[in-house]
Amino acid sequence: MANDALLPPDEVLSAQAADEAPAHKVYELTLVREEQMERCLGRERAVRNAKRLSRERREPVEVLRRDGMVRMRFFGGALENYLYETRPHKRA
Repeated sequence: MANDALLPPDEVLSAQAADEAPAHKVYELTLVREEQMERCLGRERAVRNAKRLSRERREPVEVLRRDGMVRMRFFGGALENYLYETRPHKRA
């Protein structure tokens, strides 16, 4: 399954579009075991797809907001962990 697309084609955000969109609106979904990553625009889409993927593939799915302020982990179609940073961290 490593080569399968994670998101429906109409919900995948290209690298160029992700760079042009505001960081707080871009979410990266990652299959933890397979290290596959896709970007999508908007929290609702990210959560919906993460729930679906974690249920279908029976593996953890991490969702990271591009600005690093929000991180979620889903497993079995449910939210397992949620972290919201109240202050931005300087990235090295």
